[in-house]
Amino acid sequence: MKSVGSVEEAILLVNNLTKLLSRGGFHLTKWISNSSEVLDTIPEHEKAKRVRNLDMPGETTRTERALGTVWDTDSDRLAYRTVENKRPLTRRGILSTLSSVFDPLGLVSPYILPAKAIVQDLCRRNIGWDEPIPPDIMIRWLRWTEDLARVEQLKVDRCLTSRLWCS
Repeated sequence: MKSVGSVEEAILLVNNLTKLLSRGGFHLTKWISNSSEVLDTIPEHEKAKRVRNLDMPGETTRTERALGTVWDTDSDRLAYRTVENKRPLTRRGILSTLSSVFDPLGLVSPYILPAKAIVQDLCRRNIGWDEPIPPDIMIRWLRWTEDLARVEQLKVDRCLTSRLWCS
């Protein structure tokens, strides 16, 4: 991945953003960066807990939550975490599992759509919230949940730039 901007630009951005928001009464905290030079300019009490006193070189992979996704600061990629499906096989359980896949960037929409279609089918059939689901839908649902862990394999380069498109 080609680096966009410089450490100096990032430091300037941190300083300017902090000053601008403080004028409106906002105080930014929990800063994180994949650049040790940028982190060195931020007071310890302002950094994310996982970054405080962190020796960047030689550390194992560090991840942080960002926009509902997981940010691997070493590879500078966004990824997803999923939870094991332990909810009942009811309309309520299915919707709860589906809602647990938080995707604010829409990157896993093609995967989520079949599960939404299952919920739609349950509604069309007037299946109650806590009624057992019909066998044909159960088969579709179980296939979908088997693939749920594969969402964690999706890794997308994070790109932050002032330009319209990333290279």
